[in-house]
Amino acid sequence: MKKIILALTLVCLALFLFSCNPTTSCQHADENLDGICDQCENEMPGNEDNQTHTHALIHVEATASGCTTEGTMEHWMCSGCDKLFADANAETELTSVTIPATHTGGTEKRNEKEATAYQNGYTGDTWCLGCETMLAEGEEIPCLDHLHELVRTYYVNETCESDGNIDYYTCSVCNRIYSNEGGTEEITLEDTILPGGHKYDTEWTTTVIAHWHAAQCGHENKDYGLHEFVDGVCVECGYHQVLASPTLTYALNPDGASYSVTGSTDLLIKELVIPALYEGLPVTEIASHAFIDCDYLETVSFAEAHNLIKIGGYAFDSYTLKTIYFGEESSIEVIEGYAFYHCRGFEEIIIRSSALKTIGTAAFGGCGELIRVVIDSTELTTIGSSAFEACTNLQSVDLSSSTKLEYIDMYAFDACSSLREINLPLSSLKNVHENAFRGCNEVLYTEYANGIYVKVANNPYAILIGTVENSQFTHFGVHESTKNIAYGALKDATTLTTIYLPDGLAGISDYAFLGCTALSQISIPDTTLYIGHCAFERCQNLSYVQFTKESQLQFIGGAAFYQCEKLSSIVIPVGVTVIDQQCFAYSGLTTVYYCGTASDWDKIHFGGNNVEIVEYATILYYSETNPNSTGTHWHYDENGLVVVW
Repeated sequence: MKKIILALTLVCLALFLFSCNPTTSCQHADENLDGICDQCENEMPGNEDNQTHTHALIHVEATASGCTTEGTMEHWMCSGCDKLFADANAETELTSVTIPATHTGGTEKRNEKEATAYQNGYTGDTWCLGCETMLAEGEEIPCLDHLHELVRTYYVNETCESDGNIDYYTCSVCNRIYSNEGGTEEITLEDTILPGGHKYDTEWTTTVIAHWHAAQCGHENKDYGLHEFVDGVCVECGYHQVLASPTLTYALNPDGASYSVTGSTDLLIKELVIPALYEGLPVTEIASHAFIDCDYLETVSFAEAHNLIKIGGYAFDSYTLKTIYFGEESSIEVIEGYAFYHCRGFEEIIIRSSALKTIGTAAFGGCGELIRVVIDSTELTTIGSSAFEACTNLQSVDLSSSTKLEYIDMYAFDACSSLREINLPLSSLKNVHENAFRGCNEVLYTEYANGIYVKVANNPYAILIGTVENSQFTHFGVHESTKNIAYGALKDATTLTTIYLPDGLAGISDYAFLGCTALSQISIPDTTLYIGHCAFERCQNLSYVQFTKESQLQFIGGAAFYQCEKLSSIVIPVGVTVIDQQCFAYSGLTTVYYCGTASDWDKIHFGGNNVEIVEYATILYYSETNPNSTGTHWHYDENGLVVVW
């Protein structure tokens, strides 16, 4: 009975233990043969031999580390469980076999310097010889103790043009800098500097047209700007607008409908405002000599939307005048001769007027401080003689927007010795005097094949103004970029027999070929608009002047072919509107081949004493087809030669 009870007890105990074992429901797997279930992490049931495995070890040789690469120590790795061991018996397990990178090429110290009494030393930087890498920076070694020998540098006040410095001391032994005489308060050289430069007033300086902050030294200004008025007050500086100077005097013009400003009752006046109206009528002129006695005048401005048309001669002959403001769009048509003569304070002249036609003789002559000129006028035709003569500081002139400019008179820019840049409307320019640019800066001139040219904008050969002194030539080729042949450029070139003129040439100025007695023929480019007065006068051997049917010529000047004794015939382009006086006087002209019709011919304006062409010459008219009338019409053949029908 006791044996039966014991057996039942053991069976119950086994059943209990089996039901409490968490592995009973697990499908055990031990792929790495370590005796532990990969899923439930309990020991594998069954044979104890299944709970562990025999390591399959692989020997791995050691690899040395380098300066920048890691190495590995000798070890054994189990191919079953990937464990690492230090021995072939797998007794000592390793967690890492990596040997860190080490600079094994050796090291050295560089830039070592011993400290002296004169200067600091340096322990030197540590460098790896294997890979040339700096491993550690050195440290500064203070200079050796010594007795300072201090040299004083005295205080210098800073200015608008240079820095100053504080009072300081420099040791002549160690070159250290100190702020005190005892040499205990060390500073750097930068600490000694008192920065220079302009110091500006906080209050605005104003005139009737502008405002700025003035430098305390008086040499420079900043924040310069024109007043912007709202309800008569400048929104920037608070200046109250002056609509007209109260001391001005006026005279009613002969038309009874406008006024001229004749002067000022205050000869000490500094600022001047010319109004648009006086007593309800427009102010259209500033009379000649109006302000010639105002020796302190500095600023002149014109009211917005002013009505001024003319500024008279010597109106502002003043050494003190510095600024004149014409407005954003001026109505001025004429600036008469000497209007601003010797106004030496000008630095800039800007005139934007759609009406300005003429700048008179010496209008701005002698304005010695003038640097820049800009004239923007679509109606400007003439820059008068000496207009800017002796403007010795003038550097830049821009007339490029003045697209009707035709004539630059003698000495217009004479003695402008600083003039380096000029921009002109070359397509409209007809007549340039040979001395218009005399005495300008040498960068304005270019020599080419015996010719001397004036540079305009980016064209170094824009205007031919003459020939190299004492040069002799029979053939002359004008540069292909040239737009104008100036007044007298080849005058009296008595050995010249052949001349080449380039396409694109716009104008042949007065006297250009005067007295070229050996010149026998010339072909005028289609682009040429103007042949000046006396251009070919006394070219006694000139027998052939060629124009094509496409010629754009508009004007033939007076005496242009005067005394051209061998010139018996000439083609006149249909676009010619003026043949000025004595154009063919004393020439051999007998036949004219006109490129238009008889009615077109009747529209040409002929100057006086043109009997050679008006009365004596036979006029033939152009016709592409045979007009069924013999000897009255002509055409060009396939070679461009004149053939009479």
